[in-house]
Amino acid sequence: MKTIRFIFSFLLVAGISSVFAQHLQFSSSYTECKGHRTTVNDVEFSPDGKILYSCGGAYQIIAFNGDNGSQLFSFTDENNGNIHNISLNNDGSLLVSGGYSNKNIRVHNAQNLQVVYTIKDFYSVEDICFSPVNNDFAVVGALPNNKQAIVIYNADTKAKVKTLFVQGSNSSLPMCLTYSPDGKYVAAGFANESTGIVIYDVSTGNKYRYIPHSLDINSLGYSPDGQYIAGGSKDEITIWNTSNGNQVHSLSGLESYVLTVDFSPDGKYIVGAGMDHSCVFKMWEVSTGSLVQSMDKHGPDINGLKFSPDGQSLAVALRTYGDAFEVTTTAIFKTGEAVDNSDWYKVASSKANLRLEFPVAPNEETSGDQYYGYYDYTLSHSGHTYQVRVTEYKYDVTSSKRSETINSKINSYKTKLTNPQVISVNIGGTTAKDLIGTKSGARYHYRFAFIGNMYYYMLVVNRSDGETAEETRFFNSFSQY
Repeated sequence: MKTIRFIFSFLLVAGISSVFAQHLQFSSSYTECKGHRTTVNDVEFSPDGKILYSCGGAYQIIAFNGDNGSQLFSFTDENNGNIHNISLNNDGSLLVSGGYSNKNIRVHNAQNLQVVYTIKDFYSVEDICFSPVNNDFAVVGALPNNKQAIVIYNADTKAKVKTLFVQGSNSSLPMCLTYSPDGKYVAAGFANESTGIVIYDVSTGNKYRYIPHSLDINSLGYSPDGQYIAGGSKDEITIWNTSNGNQVHSLSGLESYVLTVDFSPDGKYIVGAGMDHSCVFKMWEVSTGSLVQSMDKHGPDINGLKFSPDGQSLAVALRTYGDAFEVTTTAIFKTGEAVDNSDWYKVASSKANLRLEFPVAPNEETSGDQYYGYYDYTLSHSGHTYQVRVTEYKYDVTSSKRSETINSKINSYKTKLTNPQVISVNIGGTTAKDLIGTKSGARYHYRFAFIGNMYYYMLVVNRSDGETAEETRFFNSFSQY
């Protein structure tokens, strides 16, 4: 994968086009992962999808919670160069990283990112990839003599297993690589001269197949069944049949250089992104080559894309100026199913007579006097703002008083919204009211409920085009204690 400054509000308002219900679709809202001080170059999910690893400049690798984006642990080594690529072994116990320095290949314990050992054979690393079947990993990059090479190492023995390529007198340069799903082959994308893809037989080290292409290959991906290989180049992604090298599809729609591609775990879809600043990513159906989703909005270079193991989340590595400018450096786009299955924080308060779920733990405050008790929950997370106030009336409240309170609140807030809608919602036999509208380009969704002597005010604000899966889950999780 390969690596201008942009304002990243594009993620908050990213839209979806070409939406077809029968296809996999990601919500335009996203989970923020913050912590990198500058551009993120690569992303990898753990085999169970619970951890998302990302690496980038400022010498960092960070492990995030794959559900909510919170930072778990990290690695930083400011003395040994930027980290350009990462890859996990098949059981998720080891992580290998590559970058630009004399200690540019490191094998880490994936559970804490501590360095187990380093390899100093390369001057710089362009790409690095673990075998899906054992602890071999392949490296492509520049040797100390500035010649490009592809070498396989074994993480257990620390030994060099095989050299697949060393640059000769011509200027043909391998720039990216990937293993076949069965681990029998390593494919390398070439640029500059003799452009195309070379597939090597790992057991012999010999060339198995050469697939010519007229453009530089900047990124590669094997389909999960090994039937196809995809290469990203300028303005297009091409899919070839690995058994005969024939072209299957040329996927158009992306402009400029395609820096990253990835197949979904079921092999039905392929995503791509790069230097097309009009979208975050595009997704195509593999069988037909048709575009099924484009996450459109002006934005930065996208250096990496990775499906989660269940195919319901997509991690995106962004070229940014990092948290010095308070921007998201890695984003996780999710399907509605992924949001529903995420591990949310559960509020259960007998005093507030409330059960409710938040993406992460909200701020909680309690106050009151002899007449009222107040229970407040607030959270700002991944482009959403959540506000809840439960008011306990410590005296008898009539039915008319309940209706009057709700109607008064609706009339007050309604005047501040564009295109307001009022919807009745049944909650345990009690009718609550939802007020939905927009203000300053943001979607506001209020809920007002008065049950017994407890008055509930809830609000979600987000900058997506419509209702998000997070918004839906939040309101659906509400009940009394």
